[in-house]
Amino acid sequence: MRRRLPWLRTTVGVAVWFAAACRYATEPDSGPPLRPDVRPWVTPNVAALLNASGNFVLSDPAPDPGNAPVSTRQILVVARLIVQAFTISPSARTVSAALGGTTQRAAIEDVYGAPIDWSSVALAPWPLHARTPVVSVADSIPDSMRRALGSRTHILLYAGSAAIADLALSNSFADVLLTADSTAFAQPPPSELIRISGIPGTLGDTVPLLPEVAVRDVAARTGAKVDRPPQLFLPWNDLGPVFSRWAIHTDRDVSLVRYDTGEPMLTRDILVGVGTTTSPFGLVEWYVPAAQQPTTSTRSFVRPSDQRIDSVVVQLARDVPTNVIRVRRP
Repeated sequence: MRRRLPWLRTTVGVAVWFAAACRYATEPDSGPPLRPDVRPWVTPNVAALLNASGNFVLSDPAPDPGNAPVSTRQILVVARLIVQAFTISPSARTVSAALGGTTQRAAIEDVYGAPIDWSSVALAPWPLHARTPVVSVADSIPDSMRRALGSRTHILLYAGSAAIADLALSNSFADVLLTADSTAFAQPPPSELIRISGIPGTLGDTVPLLPEVAVRDVAARTGAKVDRPPQLFLPWNDLGPVFSRWAIHTDRDVSLVRYDTGEPMLTRDILVGVGTTTSPFGLVEWYVPAAQQPTTSTRSFVRPSDQRIDSVVVQLARDVPTNVIRVRRP
């Protein structure tokens, strides 16, 4: 039996977020830009599910097995505190061991490729929930490993209209304790709660962590339309969560070419994500699911009791691709 979700006093934090959301609406040039309207790129059945701006409607994350559910409001409150305490604050020159013991500002600017006006940094009001391929794990593994294997929510950080970083927040809030007024953490955040990664500035407004950007990229380059709402999946090949990929399904077969062998392929399933290199030709990468998918995987971890290496076998979902083949982006 897992621990119950600790009570989060969110009134103050949510009020701050709503104030920020109003600022985005009244001053569009000072915050995150509008997400693309994808109505030209989707079939009528998918268009009927979009909001008035032609964007996908984002829901609360489904809870991982054994975890208490969390809401989008709770996620945004915790994300705002993380960013304020460890990244935006002028005093945030170093971070706790839970965040890797590095300077977040320097790490983000290094990947972004330019100095950042930290006084203008804000969170986008678009939490993007990435599903883990793991469907069950042993109760005996430590919480840090459970978070490492579990689902996450991506919240993009913007400096003005430029995306500068991705905050991938664990959807397990066990032991996340806030002060009574929800303006700070009552104790250091748990291990593996937070993963912050810089985003290359050369991506501009084509950050593929946005579902509309991924859909537009596939439809515009293949001529096919997208006939299902996309799903965001965490990677399973030792990459960080910033490399999560949107699973896109097209209304007809499209012809693609394997990146490694040049072999042609026909598929309706394409995975789109941030590239693993800073090359202009590799900032966005496409994959297709392999024909064979594993149902289990073995992962190693360090036991907190004696710091010895142990391992656990986890069960994997059949409908979340973990074995993928990179293809050339047309």
